[in-house]
Amino acid sequence: YNTFINSANVTIAGGTITGAKPALNSTTHACDRTNTNNWGDPTNSLSYTSGSTTTYPCASYYPIIHVTGSLQVNGNIGQGVLLVDGDFQAGGGFKFYGLVIVKGSILKGNGTSNFYGGLLSETANITDNFNGTINIQYSSCAISTAVSNSAVARPIVQRPFIQY
Repeated sequence: YNTFINSANVTIAGGTITGAKPALNSTTHACDRTNTNNWGDPTNSLSYTSGSTTTYPCASYYPIIHVTGSLQVNGNIGQGVLLVDGDFQAGGGFKFYGLVIVKGSILKGNGTSNFYGGLLSETANITDNFNGTINIQYSSCAISTAVSNSAVARPIVQRPFIQY
């Protein structure tokens, strides 16, 4: 958990988030990675067309999102790794592809929420707490893709060359 936190691209305070979705830089039309509500584009919903070429700039953006308190989400979409230091409540229309780790409890949420990958809770009390529909589709591929694309390259200590 701490290793992920140290590599987080997005750090936000706890609270209610209702606008997490892909975002483009208005000048360059590249994925706007400075926007804290941009959690990637798992469904290729945001495109940019130049001439006859259409691209999906945020499709390859898998942020590590660290929430420093409890989080309530409604109607958001994202991919990558979502870390919640407090409790987590997912409301209707929420979709997340990748790994979600919650240090607190998973709380009641209305509507339908969809998780593709993995959802972990420190209290391990998920089933009894939901009011609404939650779909958790475990996918090792979604987790592997999110984690490997969220990784930050760091230099390692190199070994000197030795010839025998």
